[in-house]
Amino acid sequence: MRRGETFRWIGACLGQLAAAAALVVASIVDGPAALLLRAVPWLDTAFWPAEGAIRVLGLLAAVELVVRARRTARRHWWRRQRFDRAPGRPFPIPLDQRDADLEILRSMIRISRTYPAPAIRLFGQILLDPARYQVRITDEVRQVDECLRVSVSTTFSSAPDDLAGLREDAVVGTPGASGPGHASTVSTTRPAPGGPTAGGQRTGTASALLTRPAVPQDRRTGPGDPGDPAGRSDNPAGPPADPAGGTQHPPVMLIPMILSTKGAMLDNVETFDGAGDPVPFLSQEDARGVVAHVLRQLFRETFGEAVHAVEERRHDAVLFALLRLVFQAGRVSVADADAYFDRNVAPIRDSADDIALRRLRGVCSFLVRNYVVIAEVLPPDGYAWILRYTKTMPVYGRATSPRGRRRVRLGLAPNTFVIPLNLPFTTTSYHFRMRAGANTYVKVHSVQLAQSGASVDQAAIRDMSDRAYLRVRHRQALPYAHLYARRFDTCRDPADLVMEVVFDEVPPGALGLTSWLAALSALVITLLALLVPNNDGSRISGDVLAFLLAISPVAATFVGYSMEKLQRSSLTTFAGLVATGATSLVAALLYVQPSPGWLLAHPTVPLLGQIRVNLGVFAVGVVGGLVAAYLFFRLRDELHHYVDLLRDVEHPGTGRPGELS
Repeated sequence: MRRGETFRWIGACLGQLAAAAALVVASIVDGPAALLLRAVPWLDTAFWPAEGAIRVLGLLAAVELVVRARRTARRHWWRRQRFDRAPGRPFPIPLDQRDADLEILRSMIRISRTYPAPAIRLFGQILLDPARYQVRITDEVRQVDECLRVSVSTTFSSAPDDLAGLREDAVVGTPGASGPGHASTVSTTRPAPGGPTAGGQRTGTASALLTRPAVPQDRRTGPGDPGDPAGRSDNPAGPPADPAGGTQHPPVMLIPMILSTKGAMLDNVETFDGAGDPVPFLSQEDARGVVAHVLRQLFRETFGEAVHAVEERRHDAVLFALLRLVFQAGRVSVADADAYFDRNVAPIRDSADDIALRRLRGVCSFLVRNYVVIAEVLPPDGYAWILRYTKTMPVYGRATSPRGRRRVRLGLAPNTFVIPLNLPFTTTSYHFRMRAGANTYVKVHSVQLAQSGASVDQAAIRDMSDRAYLRVRHRQALPYAHLYARRFDTCRDPADLVMEVVFDEVPPGALGLTSWLAALSALVITLLALLVPNNDGSRISGDVLAFLLAISPVAATFVGYSMEKLQRSSLTTFAGLVATGATSLVAALLYVQPSPGWLLAHPTVPLLGQIRVNLGVFAVGVVGGLVAAYLFFRLRDELHHYVDLLRDVEHPGTGRPGELS
């Protein structure tokens, strides 16, 4: 912003507001309109009610000036915030076909040189069949300041054969002992002459490195060395040997920890093993190489091994076309990804197995929209291990309903949270826990369809799978939410589900205090209208004014003695506090102004005789009484509901039919 521009903006805004104020005064105060009529006589015609019209036009012009001043101030505020200095969304990095193939190939070579083949094979099995290995997932959510801290703990289990290769590779061996199982996983450091770096064909020559036969046993670098996808080595000496004359690979596993949507940032992600020690992540390039190895193996299972050189080049071209689709930056719609897949697979479709082809298409469609975060961990001593990761989500991102957004705008803490329910479909057993704040309980815990918001009952779950099981700890007045799902991995058509958790304060809470204070305020105002002498213009009782004006802050002090408690209160409590303060203020204003005769009444009351009543203050007291009555009705409903929940806990099985609990 240029120097001096701020003062010009402020001057323009203040000038417009001053002109609006002058027009309002001229339109309301008698005299200016009459002066204008005398100066311009032709305005006073039979078709133009001049004086009233001038007043209306003046008020409309004042409103227009206020609107313009607001726009001026808003533009100035927006420019001062410097929002336009943010970097914005990154642009996709354009790569031609050759460069994209080279990046993929280099990442595959780096992974094959770094990790043993059993580690890559186990990763692929967990990625493609997660429910077989992920036997239990515990998803715990807690609110920390203005964020939700999510902790996901996953228990993995494997068969002895899954870890046997990793444990064999972890021991020292001798050259030539790798066996036929490692025939296509020996490392290389550079492509052969005529390859991608030497000006060979873009896809055929580059990917030919992936399909060449393995070198003889005496050329291999050692047991368990995954090598590059070429199945050969340009380094006859192999990796450094230990004093015993053999090679050794570190015992590691590659585990798909997080599946996240492309374009979504993960905030404050931390990963730990079962002992609480940090676990490292693979870089994006290394993760790309691991996934490429899995897709290459799945491609071979789908289309088989190429026999002739021409067929080999055709297979390589299709494989790299699919890898470019999966690893391209940005999001691609499912329809476009499927169309691209069908178009590139068409030349070799006849050689594919139909079931395997559908599986390959589904995996590519998933990886186009999601990316995999891979962790490197040590193999367990037994056959089960635990991994955990934590991440942060903003609270405001969970306030998706209009009611929740109103709470946020009014400064209240959200009490309704909508959380995606995706993890149950990747494991045999899933637990979700979320703890409420102090003096709160779970009021509603339901499962819904993400798109329509329709509730999911047991009949809908049975339609997904006969073996699926879902239960929530509902209608038990608990301070935490708990959902348990089992065998959702058997669902034939997994649905896009979310769960809604609604917390509320334990009654009576702030609502009870607000109800009693509203009733007290209404009673005091009504008594003042009946018993306190009215202001006749000669004197004003300062004590009465002080008492009336003190009702609102006293009520706020009693109810909101803890700001956190007030923020967790309901919208009804907040509205009750506002109404109590408004009635006190209006009653004070009516008492200050001398009351006209028509606002004063002199009814005769038994035992009291004739009394003088300020009808205006009395009407305000009646409104306050109605507000107090409504608050008591709501308090009674909340108390009865909470007591019913406690009875259901003492006598289980008395809940309403059709509930998920």
